[in-house]
Amino acid sequence: MILQLSNEAVKAMLEAEKLAADSEGWEEIKLKVKTVKASRRKAAGDLYIVRVEGDMNRPAIEIMKYIKDINRKVEYDDIFESGYIIGILNDEMEIA
Repeated sequence: MILQLSNEAVKAMLEAEKLAADSEGWEEIKLKVKTVKASRRKAAGDLYIVRVEGDMNRPAIEIMKYIKDINRKVEYDDIFESGYIIGILNDEMEIA
């Protein structure tokens, strides 16, 4: 389901892109997987921008499908219990 973006959603998306580009203010996320480094940064409200880095011997599309599969998040995120996708803003951003 592609959502129609409101002015607030557009502002939030622009803020997320700006925060993601800044190298300061990121907090490490502890992961079960040791070959991947993740960090997050507080955004507006109770939202976070999440950044993940790592070397994986898999095609990029396969990695993105794995990361975007909310049902598999418990496999690599210690603090995640459950969730679901509320909506898709574009190919790169979802609301979960």
